[in-house]
Amino acid sequence: MNETRKNMLGTEQSPYLRQHAGNPVWWQPWGKDAFSAAVARDVPIFLSIGYSTCHWCHVMEKESFENEEVAAILNRSFIAVKVDREEHPDVDHIYMAAVQAMGQRGGWPLTVILTPGLRPFFGGTYFPRHILLNLLEEIDRLWREERPRVDAIGDEVLYALKRMALPADGTASRSTAEDLLRAAFHRARDDFDPVNGGFGSAPKFPPSTLVRLLLRIYRRTGDQEALRMAETTLSAMARGGIYDHLAGGFARYSTDEQWLIPHFEKMLYDNALLAAVYTEAFCASGNALYENVARETLDYVLLEMTSSDGGFYSAEDADSEGKEGKFYVWTDEELRSVLPAGDYRAFAEVYAISSAGNFEAGANVLSLRSGAAWEDRYRPEVLRARNALRNMRALRPRPLKDDKVLTAWNGLMIGSMARAGRSFGDSRYLDAAARAAAFVRGALWREGILLRRHRAGDARHPGTLDDYAYMVDGLISLYEASADEEWLLWAIDLQKAQDRIFADEARGGYYYASGDTPDLLVRTKELTDGAIPSAGAVSALNCLKLHRYLQDDAYRDRAADVVAAAGEMPLRYPGSFSQLIIAADFLSDDVVEITVAGRNDSMEFNDAVSRLSARFLPNTVIAYAGTGTPTAIPLAAGKAQIKRKTTLYVCTGSECHAPVTEPGQALALLESVKQYKL
Repeated sequence: MNETRKNMLGTEQSPYLRQHAGNPVWWQPWGKDAFSAAVARDVPIFLSIGYSTCHWCHVMEKESFENEEVAAILNRSFIAVKVDREEHPDVDHIYMAAVQAMGQRGGWPLTVILTPGLRPFFGGTYFPRHILLNLLEEIDRLWREERPRVDAIGDEVLYALKRMALPADGTASRSTAEDLLRAAFHRARDDFDPVNGGFGSAPKFPPSTLVRLLLRIYRRTGDQEALRMAETTLSAMARGGIYDHLAGGFARYSTDEQWLIPHFEKMLYDNALLAAVYTEAFCASGNALYENVARETLDYVLLEMTSSDGGFYSAEDADSEGKEGKFYVWTDEELRSVLPAGDYRAFAEVYAISSAGNFEAGANVLSLRSGAAWEDRYRPEVLRARNALRNMRALRPRPLKDDKVLTAWNGLMIGSMARAGRSFGDSRYLDAAARAAAFVRGALWREGILLRRHRAGDARHPGTLDDYAYMVDGLISLYEASADEEWLLWAIDLQKAQDRIFADEARGGYYYASGDTPDLLVRTKELTDGAIPSAGAVSALNCLKLHRYLQDDAYRDRAADVVAAAGEMPLRYPGSFSQLIIAADFLSDDVVEITVAGRNDSMEFNDAVSRLSARFLPNTVIAYAGTGTPTAIPLAAGKAQIKRKTTLYVCTGSECHAPVTEPGQALALLESVKQYKL
């Protein structure tokens, strides 16, 4: 076994694993070599899960994994395995659930001790070095002297994991969409922070999926309180320090209730989800603030997070020069020294800066003053100051960029770019969405299988459910925004592959990982939202849209099975099921089907599509006909221009209206949506 007596991470492409390639710990990547070594040596596995931009992962590495004393006991008594949770979310899901089943809080770095058979028997998150050393010595003793106790704990945890992997409660849902919308509205109202926006207390994470649900509740009910909760939250986040006022984009979360002091890492998925909800909020309200934020966020992604091949990178770190947030913050002295006096005064009138600061060592995280209007950011002096500070900041050492391309997160960003491109009439975003989709198809779609990660020419790891679900969602949005049928046809192929690989044909719904994935203790189903929306619930909505495009009831039935598989849990805990409730609402609604027939290079065609896209029409599908070649989409088949004019065909529920050639006439038909009372 001499080949395992060294650190094996040097040839890995994961930036997170490469960060640990110089540790004295004999790390191995997740896989059979590590497991076989544990069996051969009869020692437990020390499993450490994290990601490259995780602040406390950096801390634990410096404190413990670069320490010779820690390395000595790990190398002597354990097989040490490193996992990038972004490459192996299936592994992360299982062992995060195991740690929570042991009564511990989840988080990263995730630290789990496994038997050679991969059964967890101890777990936690970050441990300071002195505590970790004591734990390792005690676990080594238990392993040698009390093996039956260890095996019993492993059996108990495995039993708990298998229970958690079962459907919610075995009871098919009897709740109507109206019941679910009402429950979600009341729970949101109970948790809402009317002063600061958001829901609950610190730390506050951007509630993107919940806000999207509130916008749909407003659309379905006309209830102004739903809109107020959404708008208050979106405005507060944009004004706060969680938003990058110089370059756009959002940090991971706020450490306080006011959205002021962020955890500074920027994740692609957060910015994709937030750009989407700000775009929808603009379409629903017409408030220019939301368009500004969506554009600035997407512009940040285009400038800093897009590869030359078109794929979107994963994240930027919170730390630079060994300190969290150093790249982003400013002392008052710095601001006075780099800005002309007049520009400084104007900037200080708009941004809440002070000599004492609001962050460490007297630094300021930029946020708008309470009395400043959003439009004040664009006053000439303030805009000039912002540009100067952005240019000055660019000279600082930049935080680490995690430049791997993840299929799932690219799917989210493709959808956001596409929706914004059409809603704002900006071809840059549409072009970026199409380039990213082409990159994923060329680099990560192999013989009917999606791969999860690409970096430096290396593509690997079979995709999990979210890779398929988010890509299908993004491609449907790209088709609706671009009228390019190739994207919908690929979405259909991806959905067929997803059904083949992940569907639970016996009980409905989708497993998160393939049944062919080796070395997973259980196959789980994910219906609750986390930092990103439930992949199973996204799949339900995808199937409902494909049902409309293909006029195939099998897709609707599959979506209905996903919704039913959650049982009554969404009614009891609606805050955890926002995406599933969105799908349930689409399932029950008189969905609007629109086909635009015409030449997609004509001014009137693009005017019609732009007017449709500028409206907030959540339970709607848009198809295209007569754009140069015969359509392969049944919804659009047989629909043609009238008198050579762009023609719109609108069906609401079971009623198809007479075709019209004026977009205003079509929009009038869309106002007849089913109304609920909450």
